[in-house]
Amino acid sequence: ISRPLRAGDRSADALGVLAVARQRPFSAREQALLGYLASQAAVALENARLYEERSELARTLVTSLLPPALPSMAGWRAAALYQPARRSDEVGGDFYDVFSVGDAWMVVIGDVIGKGPAAAALTGLARYSIRTAATLTASPATALKHLNDDLHRDEQSGIISAACVLLREVDGRAEATIACAGHPPPVHIRAGEPRAVGTPSLLLGVAPDAHFAEQTVTLDDDDTLVLYTDGVLDAQGRDERFGERRLLDALRGDSTSAEETLGRVAAPLELFQEGPQRDDIAMVVIRRAREAATVADVPRGVGIPLARRARG
Repeated sequence: ISRPLRAGDRSADALGVLAVARQRPFSAREQALLGYLASQAAVALENARLYEERSELARTLVTSLLPPALPSMAGWRAAALYQPARRSDEVGGDFYDVFSVGDAWMVVIGDVIGKGPAAAALTGLARYSIRTAATLTASPATALKHLNDDLHRDEQSGIISAACVLLREVDGRAEATIACAGHPPPVHIRAGEPRAVGTPSLLLGVAPDAHFAEQTVTLDDDDTLVLYTDGVLDAQGRDERFGERRLLDALRGDSTSAEETLGRVAAPLELFQEGPQRDDIAMVVIRRAREAATVADVPRGVGIPLARRARG
């Protein structure tokens, strides 16, 4: 410091440095200490810059991987829920999709094992691989096989569970053809009584020659299909997980809309949860309705909010 500080001189304060008037130069030890402090400050600033860049990249990935808005589907009503379990920049996890296949509709729900950039890559691969195969073949089983082939061909080393449902009209009646790959089976609700439908198969990415079976069920007017990820079953309460029994109990009984059915699961699920949850939650509800189709969709990628409270 070449000059003493004067009253009102705030240059040192602006720099965040406590300066002391002195008449001699800094010693070698003092210079070493100041150099060390400067290097630490530089590292901290660089880490802050890198963290901001990483967060921005994660936000971009999250936005690109959020479930799309549900389309309007003639003859059907739909509602969806998506709730990430952790921070908003934890990419990957659960996904769903609904898209047209000629004069039919394909409904897909799945769960990528893991988090982070690798899971994000698998989520994108799963969505577009299934879309491509389903558009060409209109077959849920073939769509799953195509994704399984992609996983082994590209050596993605990833594990995915998924369920695909083809909704179509055949001779004036509605049908749902279902294929599951290591995924919880959809629930078919008729006259207020829920039952699981679909034949279980291996997880995607486990065996290159895996076979995925299909099951077709007829849907009457006001019948409902509920697709969900295992985050619903594995939601943690005080002493146990939510489980299949609670899910079926919540779905049992008459409802008047897809959104009402969705809410009947979301409400008890919210009350049941205790503390931070480890898994994402996704649900898609499809209701057969001959009147003009409507869509009940929550804001894109947000879902019906589920409380993350640590009670007790």
